[in-house]
Order: sequence, then C-alpha cells, then structure tokens
Amino acid sequence: MATAEKQKASGEEQLRRNGMMAHLMEALEKGTDIGHYGRLVFAMVAHHFMDEDTLVGWLQKDKDFDGPAGAFGETGVEPAVPAA
Repeated sequence: MATAEKQKASGEEQLRRNGMMAHLMEALEKGTDIGHYGRLVFAMVAHHFMDEDTLVGWLQKDKDFDGPAGAFGETGVEPAVPAA
C-alpha cells in the first residue's frame, strides 16, 4: 500500500473512533444532508486527519455542499489590512 493511501485509511479510521465523526461519516456515506453545521464540524475536525482533496470528496457526498469555496470560506474578498 502506498504511503498516501495508508495515511488516508489511517486518518479515516482515526475519525471513525469518535462517535460524532463516525455518525457524520455514516450519514455522508448514505448521502444524507448533514446540514451547514455538520459540514462545518466535519471540515474543522477532519482537516487534521486527511488531505484537502479527500476532505472535499467526503463533503461532496452531501447534496447541499457548495464546493471547496463554500466549505473553506474562500469568498474572493480580500481581508482588511490594518493601517500601519
């Protein structure tokens, strides 16, 4: 097994050890809408255990997922820079 595949499996296995993350992953596997806060919680926790492409793949199982910009807050608006 390649290292990236091993890390992917390992991260998913680690997430499934937590009851809430296991619940969210099972719901996503069934294609259930986990809602905005479910996706937020999943993204905030799962990014520590899997790469971005894998994370987005999981979130895309939710029919209401808007894509990476919707998940990660990429609005295209530049943040305000405080005056020096």
